[in-house]
Amino acid sequence: MALYFAELIDKTIREGDECNNILTLFLYALRAINKNLDKKFIRLAFEFKFMQYIGFEPSVNCCECGCLENRNFFCAYGALCENCAVSYRHTGKLSAVAYHNILREFTGLRPLSKNGIGVMEAIFNLEPKTFFALSINPNVLLELRACADILLNEHLDAKIKSVHFLDAL
Repeated sequence: MALYFAELIDKTIREGDECNNILTLFLYALRAINKNLDKKFIRLAFEFKFMQYIGFEPSVNCCECGCLENRNFFCAYGALCENCAVSYRHTGKLSAVAYHNILREFTGLRPLSKNGIGVMEAIFNLEPKTFFALSINPNVLLELRACADILLNEHLDAKIKSVHFLDAL
């Protein structure tokens, strides 16, 4: 995992860029790994905070209209409310499950729960020495893993080879 973090930093930060916050994040991630904290959450938290530090923090408000209600979806720019997500819908009336499946398959949107938003807000608002020790529900972790993948794939030009090794674990 440390190799993945180092490669992510190496491939995205240019020589001469101010990166003290990123190096501090890296240090606290290494400490969290050493303390045997939840490795899947360490990776997730590192990725979200890293994206925040390099200027790609996803909005926790609806990224289209800014509202705080019914933010049930996630796209590459952050949360989306039900009303804004409807513009991505390609069919008529659907059950909630079918609606989520169609959105996921055809638009790259992922479901996002209130707990997922809460965890993202904690990562963005807390310092790295604090948030790595958070404990989250495994379902929220899976939900946020999909969100982080969308975020990284959309905004990073670099191909991070070591991510395939992590995904295989």
